[in-house]
Amino acid sequence: MRQDATPRKPTGFAQAVSPTFLQVAYGWRASDGQAAELASLPAALGWTEVVQHSSRAGLRLSEVRTHPHAEVVFTTRQVVPQASLMFSVQWAGSNRMRYPGIAETWSRLDRWRFLRLAATDDRAEYENLTGATSDVMTLVLSLGRLEEMLDGWDAPALVEEMRKGAFTPCVGDVAMTPALRGVLQQIRSNPYRGTMAGLYVEAKVCEWLAEAFAGMAEHPSSTERALGRSRRAALAARDRLMADLGNPPSMEVLARDSGLSQHRLNELFRELFGATPFQCLSRWRLDQAKLLLAAGELSVKQVAHLMGYAHVSSFSHAYKRRFGVSPSGDAFS
Repeated sequence: MRQDATPRKPTGFAQAVSPTFLQVAYGWRASDGQAAELASLPAALGWTEVVQHSSRAGLRLSEVRTHPHAEVVFTTRQVVPQASLMFSVQWAGSNRMRYPGIAETWSRLDRWRFLRLAATDDRAEYENLTGATSDVMTLVLSLGRLEEMLDGWDAPALVEEMRKGAFTPCVGDVAMTPALRGVLQQIRSNPYRGTMAGLYVEAKVCEWLAEAFAGMAEHPSSTERALGRSRRAALAARDRLMADLGNPPSMEVLARDSGLSQHRLNELFRELFGATPFQCLSRWRLDQAKLLLAAGELSVKQVAHLMGYAHVSSFSHAYKRRFGVSPSGDAFS
């Protein structure tokens, strides 16, 4: 296991532009007002890497890795000529996404995001924690390309609304499955080069869609009953807890900022997630810790402190109680 928690700067930068479908320009903005394209990010502010897995007609698959040493907002300007469906998977770290006209969301390692986008020329913003590496894989499919790939295939209501041309842009998240993670890992370790590499990725994208649609089928469409204000507030509280598991707000602050009483927030968490906010926080911390240990980048002690445990012994006890093994047994070596 590599003990050094500071990731090494990768080499290479690929400008991800597909003239046949989607134009993307990456950038950054510092707290002092400096702003430029991503490739010019000063070393003092952090490092970045963009990997282009595929860029073909109506399909774009890329991976963006960022590691800010200071407070930096990363931007993505997307020129999308037609309605598109976007999938976003967080491989490492976490980020907060702000997209025009769509609710702000925090990513999670145990869930993936989908976005329904109308034809647009917009600039999205992403923030990840200073000193932490964020690794995001994104697939964008134009509606036209999606139609070709479906070819009579039944799609979930969220996609059918797009096909009918009457939909509102939105974002949602779905639980990650081992099957989907396996498909994505195969894409990342593509054994081919040249034309065969592109064909391999497209085949894997079809598998991705099958898994994604299975998850989206359980997600409520925009035509179904909207969430009540209090449930939306509880979901926002969930996102706030997930944003910084190691240093979460107190229950009092979380309830106050949600506009709910602590009793009502507890009730809503039990209804939505099957446990109180404190119980959910403990579970999510340990789930995140398991993923971090499996990645092999951090020691048990580093993961324990990152997840907010003051003592490694307390972390080890909680971890073994949840998973049946000690954290050292799950650490990648």
